[in-house]
Amino acid sequence: MKKDLKSITQVLSVGFSNVLLTFFQAILLTRLLTIEDRGHVQLFIVSTTIFSSFFISGAGNTIAYCVRDGKKKGYVAILATLSLFLLIGLVVKFLLSNQTYQLLFFITQVVMLCVMQLTIELLKIQGSLKYYKLFSFLSPFFFFVITTIVFMTHKFVSSDYAILMVILSNTLSSIMGVYFIYKVMNENNANDDIPRLVFIKYYIKQYAMQVFGIVTNNMDKYLIGNFTGISALGLYSTAAAFNTLPLKFYNVLSDYLFSGYVNKKNNEKIVLQVAIFGGVIGCLCAFAFSGLLIKIAFGERYLSSHVYLPYIIINMVISGIAWVLTQKALISGSQVLIIIRQLIGLIAFAAIFFFLQPYGLWGAIIALMTGSIIRLIISILFFIKIKI
Repeated sequence: MKKDLKSITQVLSVGFSNVLLTFFQAILLTRLLTIEDRGHVQLFIVSTTIFSSFFISGAGNTIAYCVRDGKKKGYVAILATLSLFLLIGLVVKFLLSNQTYQLLFFITQVVMLCVMQLTIELLKIQGSLKYYKLFSFLSPFFFFVITTIVFMTHKFVSSDYAILMVILSNTLSSIMGVYFIYKVMNENNANDDIPRLVFIKYYIKQYAMQVFGIVTNNMDKYLIGNFTGISALGLYSTAAAFNTLPLKFYNVLSDYLFSGYVNKKNNEKIVLQVAIFGGVIGCLCAFAFSGLLIKIAFGERYLSSHVYLPYIIINMVISGIAWVLTQKALISGSQVLIIIRQLIGLIAFAAIFFFLQPYGLWGAIIALMTGSIIRLIISILFFIKIKI
């Protein structure tokens, strides 16, 4: 127990360093932008994230699943094939678009996001998580340094300028990620070939599960930006910037639990205890200090967003605990069940969002929380029923 607690504390320490860098970077970037430009930048990030998910989802975790069973040979050919599909998708996007300048931003961002997502998933293969910790820290550090330099030299920047900052940071992270993947895969002693049929079967389920997951996690911002308004998205994104702490908290716990399953360690008890305790503390702080936090971090211009902050944090805690509980289904190969879980939550969210659209952001938040509660209930059932 003490050894597990020490290990998870080390991983969380790296995660929180990441969070602090990401959060301070978000503060600086938001202060450089108007509310409307903040919304434009957020919509760009969300749109590219959703698009990239259709080409990279499932690959890293499927390879990790195979490595867990001692099978590694052939992973390079798999990644090359997926890269070809990505290239085809980007070419089609290029041919259908008439905005070449913005499209170049879009394409570059999508490629970098694919590399970064693959890196995060493959680095979990390493038992010590050495390169995972390093990558998790350096990725936001690059963005923080870039944003700090711009903040010191500019009073305001346009949304296009901010998007270029995002792309530059992700490019540096992607170059580092490719190197780390090379190191981790060479360290692993698995020698058997990855069976094609086994890979395809697991990959299809994993792909669909992750696509639904990414779409679900980003659909709130996408719908708000396109149907409630860019300015509304700017306010929502400002309050949601405080999500970086609980989001990273639960992602690190999920990765730690998943890595434990891969390396045949049972970390369930300590992970769940930390997840629940951290969630309670986060919700209490959000209700007590929302106005003060928004004012200090982003200034008077964004103060009206503070009323949404506590409920955004509650939703993140619910969603985060649900995702932690889902790791057992993920490693056991029960992706179909996870897909059904995501689909039910997404349908509920979308239906309530459009029904409550006249209520603006409050309607969106109610829809979001409803979908998250539904996913949590299903995730609890998964955790109880599935054995590994």
